[in-house]
Amino acid sequence: MRKMLSVMTSRQPGINWIRQSLGAALLRSGRAAEAEPVFREGLRRSPRNPRLLFGLWKCLEAQGRSSGAGWVQREFAASWRGGDPASSLHIEDF
Repeated sequence: MRKMLSVMTSRQPGINWIRQSLGAALLRSGRAAEAEPVFREGLRRSPRNPRLLFGLWKCLEAQGRSSGAGWVQREFAASWRGGDPASSLHIEDF
């Protein structure tokens, strides 16, 4: 599945929603360590994407990596333009 994702997004690099969805599905199923590289690769291709930053932040939080999560949370807050993220953005919506 990851190989297919890589092929799809290499042909159309603007399709970050696929990475967001895969990362969120992994995170929701308790597989934060597997979701982390999915979000990181998306950010490599689309730096400062707020939805990818949000996903990475939640992955790091789930793994108990608070210092990294805090840094990503600040990056997310600087890039988010959708109002109050606490009320408007949830990993379940990805």
